[in-house]
Amino acid sequence: MGGAKLFFTVCSTVLIVSLVGTTFALENLSMTQAGKEKLDQFKEAVSKTTFPAEWMQQELTFVRYLRARDWDVRRAKSMLLETVAWWEENNMKDIHNEDWSNIEKDFPLHTDGVDKLGQPVMVLTFAEWELRQAAVQGRMDHVIRWFIKGFDDVHLKSFEYQKSGKTNGTQWNLIADMDKLSRQQHLCIQCLRFYTELAITFESRYPGAIDKIFVVNAVRGRMNLAIRVKGYDDVHTKSFVYQKLGKTNGTQWNVIADMDKLSRQQQLCIQCLRFYTELVVLLESRYPGAISKMFAINSPSIFQVILGVVNPILSKRTLNALEVLGTNKEEWSKVLDAHFEKDQLPENLGGTRKYATVWNEI
Repeated sequence: MGGAKLFFTVCSTVLIVSLVGTTFALENLSMTQAGKEKLDQFKEAVSKTTFPAEWMQQELTFVRYLRARDWDVRRAKSMLLETVAWWEENNMKDIHNEDWSNIEKDFPLHTDGVDKLGQPVMVLTFAEWELRQAAVQGRMDHVIRWFIKGFDDVHLKSFEYQKSGKTNGTQWNLIADMDKLSRQQHLCIQCLRFYTELAITFESRYPGAIDKIFVVNAVRGRMNLAIRVKGYDDVHTKSFVYQKLGKTNGTQWNVIADMDKLSRQQQLCIQCLRFYTELVVLLESRYPGAISKMFAINSPSIFQVILGVVNPILSKRTLNALEVLGTNKEEWSKVLDAHFEKDQLPENLGGTRKYATVWNEI
């Protein structure tokens, strides 16, 4: 049980802290003169937008979106318009009127409490949530939507409380009880989509909404989550060197991953999945747009497990760059040969390149 809780702590940090960024800071309602000017520009930029929900056109919402995009008006507008489109595509206006009777008893969450500042709070106990069962029964989409309903419920209450003078801001809290967290029921491969999709929805649709997140009955202790990404930085640096020398016109780079002999035990264990999620989050957040092509060759059917975990995190640009090739060597060789000279590929990929023992000698 301790291992399961520790892994959840890791996943929470990777999938929520890495994605959510600075939303844990106490809401700051003050603004500089430069900030006010940016806010005025933002108001003008979205003045012709028809918002499907009242909270979207509040100044506090505008400020949150500006802060989420480092006060870049163009990017903040794009983020808000994406939320408007997401809201309409997912029929969010009716989410609170849908029939949840077959979900709420199996996946209870509570949004009727407040903290000492009067801010609403969402509370859930993972021991009561049978996530694996939901995945097996094909109910995961409905469970995710149910949790998003919880997000939206406390989100709406925060604006109502602020409007009625009960609170100064519009933030809320989340309490997650990890007692009896189970590797089988909550950390199965199919379950991980629950965490990734909710973390992304939370960050992209409700930026800055959280005051505090409390994870109770979790493993205590500290764990260094830093990954030394020498490989990323090595090719990234070389791409700029080659461009400077005139060898290339741009500064993008490629990835080839050989999935031959991919093992469920060695590469797809529960503890291993952190490797994929953290590297993908790092790629998207620190090296945006850097990938030209990404080839996964000799990909067996179980490779879909990895794709299922990282797909919700990948940007559209990276997904378009990804090409998953099967185990037919003749077919994937043709694809690689179309992009690379033989002396740039190792022997196992049909090339002639011999790698040095020390990485920097390559």
